[in-house]
Amino acid sequence: MMDENEIQLIKRAQQGDRAAFSRLVLLHDRRILQTAHAILNDLPDSEDVYQETFMRAFRHLASFRFECQFSTWLTRIAVNLARNRLRSRRVRPTVRFEEQTSLAHPAEQDFELHRRLLQEAIDQLSVRLRTVVTLKYFQGYKIREIAEIMHCGDGAIKKDLFRALEKLRTIFSQEIRE
Repeated sequence: MMDENEIQLIKRAQQGDRAAFSRLVLLHDRRILQTAHAILNDLPDSEDVYQETFMRAFRHLASFRFECQFSTWLTRIAVNLARNRLRSRRVRPTVRFEEQTSLAHPAEQDFELHRRLLQEAIDQLSVRLRTVVTLKYFQGYKIREIAEIMHCGDGAIKKDLFRALEKLRTIFSQEIRE
């Protein structure tokens, strides 16, 4: 639920108050960049989506009708832009991890290996499934909020999460065999 301060900032921004819009950006910028990066797995592309999200939000702020959370509205813009960018790529993104040659403890090496394998597995999911997994497990959105962002029903999101987890299990079982 939006607090009264955020509602007032939105209303002031809708009336052309750029300072109010700047404060809204500060409230939501980190989550928008994290969401874009989790979907795209590429920092330059994520930064482009981040900037375009707030430019579009500013241009279309008058269309925000307080029917959903402002964060949901912004995230919907970011997710659509990120998904479009993924679709436009000719080659699926690859994970670019720095080699960690001097980790202090074997547990850290295990953690890094598991993190890398998880990211590689997520990169193999379709754009839609990757988006749903990102919003649910990395950004903490509820099923209902994801459905709003993705313009579909709760049941479709639940089905997508089930399919994504099944695909991830398959990918991991293949990795373990290899």
